[in-house]
Amino acid sequence: MLRYSVVALLWVAGSAAGVHALDYPPWAGVVAALILVFLSVAMMRLLTSRFDRGLAKAQRSLSDSEKGFLTLLEASPASIWLYDLHSLTLMKANPAAEFDYGYTLDDLQTMSLSDLFDDRMLDTHVNLSRNAGLEQWLQGEHSLRTKSGARRVSRITASVCCMGRRTFGVLVANDRHVHTSSATERVKSCAQLAQQVAGLGYWLYELDTGIGECSEEVRRLFGLEEGQSFNRRCFDAVVQESEREAVNQVHATAAKTGQAMHQYQIQGSGDAYCLYERIRLKVDHKSGHRMLFGAVLDVSELRSNDTRLARQRTLYQRIINGFAEGVVVIRGDSIQFANEAARKMLLVERPDNKLFAQYIHPEERAREVDRMRALQRGLINESPLRQVRLVRADTSELEAEVIEIRLGDTDPSDIQLLIRDVTQTRRMQMDLEDANRRLQALSQRLMEVQETERRQLARDLHDDIGQQLTGLKLHLQRMARQMERDDTLRDLAATLIDTIDTLLATVRRLSLALHPLQLESLGLESAMRSHLSRFLPGTGLRYTFRVEGSLDELPTYPSLVAFRIFQEAVNNLVRHARAKSVQVNLTRLADGLRLEVVDDGLGFDVAAAHQSAQSLGLTSMHERVASLRGDLKISSLIGVGTRIAIWLPAVGWELTPEEDK
Repeated sequence: MLRYSVVALLWVAGSAAGVHALDYPPWAGVVAALILVFLSVAMMRLLTSRFDRGLAKAQRSLSDSEKGFLTLLEASPASIWLYDLHSLTLMKANPAAEFDYGYTLDDLQTMSLSDLFDDRMLDTHVNLSRNAGLEQWLQGEHSLRTKSGARRVSRITASVCCMGRRTFGVLVANDRHVHTSSATERVKSCAQLAQQVAGLGYWLYELDTGIGECSEEVRRLFGLEEGQSFNRRCFDAVVQESEREAVNQVHATAAKTGQAMHQYQIQGSGDAYCLYERIRLKVDHKSGHRMLFGAVLDVSELRSNDTRLARQRTLYQRIINGFAEGVVVIRGDSIQFANEAARKMLLVERPDNKLFAQYIHPEERAREVDRMRALQRGLINESPLRQVRLVRADTSELEAEVIEIRLGDTDPSDIQLLIRDVTQTRRMQMDLEDANRRLQALSQRLMEVQETERRQLARDLHDDIGQQLTGLKLHLQRMARQMERDDTLRDLAATLIDTIDTLLATVRRLSLALHPLQLESLGLESAMRSHLSRFLPGTGLRYTFRVEGSLDELPTYPSLVAFRIFQEAVNNLVRHARAKSVQVNLTRLADGLRLEVVDDGLGFDVAAAHQSAQSLGLTSMHERVASLRGDLKISSLIGVGTRIAIWLPAVGWELTPEEDK
């Protein structure tokens, strides 16, 4: 940079002197200045590039040094802890420290540096200085505590390490006792550590000698007899031949990389077992011996359960696929499973993981999606049967009956839908309802024609035949007065007159039976009272007739329907019931008309009477009530009596056809 500055000054001075001495035009100085600017830019880029390369090299050096430090920390046979210089909290421990003192990384999160030292040492140095002097105090021999509570006298070396912008303390502990135990004792010491793994069997052996130790669970699984020691060769004796090479390869991998896990089968003590195993490499940093430690879990029953579960799942799918109804399982908004019937119903080969909403009719989609989400969260109860409109993959619609089943109590949980295609059934039902409406209209029209014919016949009987019989009677009376001298002819005329009176009474009765004139002239109440007073006195029946409400302005057709049902009920009562009394109640309400006929007769089987071919009277009652959208109830007990109740709602009166006058 200094050299460039000197060159730049010389250039400026030389260019100015040259322009002046050679008498160049003024623009020559501008050119010289531009050349200097270009050279300055090039020089700045060169300096910046060199600075960036130097900084990157320094960062790589720092990263490499940090990696090297961590590698040395992990591989060191001495117990090493890293701690924060300000809070004295432990930050990290190498594998040797974990092995010798038992503190794991989770334990270090709640420990400080003072937790490592013996209580008596802490009594002497209650207030550890966090300033200068802490490092000197840590140097030397101290009694350190293990996780199990034991004390180990170690020579402590303390130092401060700087890495990047971080500065932390390093504590190195070397056990002053010389390790003289045999390889077998070292293995047993590690076995005691392995016993901390609750619920698992364990084994371990030295890689050099093959000498090992195992738990009682492993001895049982491997079929080891009492007094028989465990070693590396035990695997070759129990592992199935087809998996032996794979097990050896896993052990070699664990010895090389530090850990491995696998699952294999053994044949021990006559039984076959499936074992899940996690292997770790353990290093005794005092002697340098390496051992493999394996935590073993017997998963034979779990694997058997998985096999049975897979079989049951296959059987379940076969059963579900055999259903005629569609079965769909929904998780979230997507279809997780659909049987063959559902796939055929929706015309899709694989609806898995597709949104169920796309198969719901657009007019009902938002409502059904909200309902499904609420059902998955348990906010609403399942519906035993619902009508839902669905859409097939080809955009055709179908009517479906859906049964909802919530699977489990989780939030949210899966929903299983049982779907039945009722499109054809619904169409047939609509056709049947339409046919019933047409049949009802035809029946109503027939009754209308029948009433018209009855009215006309009653008028013909009353007006034509009645008048002719009356005229014949008058002529006979006139002839009888002229033949007073002849007793024989007079008696014959009197007999003929009596016969004509009888015929007139019969014609009048038939006319009233066909069409009561009082119904048109005096109303429903008078017609019913007239019928009771004329029809029942000769039978010996006692009757009670009660009317509630005003019957004024009651339409003709409802009055006619009520009278015909009343007439049929009284006729059946006289012919079949053998009753002693009958009560008739007629009530007019704001929303309709109610009629009850109650007797104390023999009673009858209502269901059998409806099925009988001779129940035309009951059929006529039902048809007349149906024409007004009313309700007919017949209750009867054998030996007690019969109750006939009809309800004619006012909403149906305006829909009745006009009668021919």
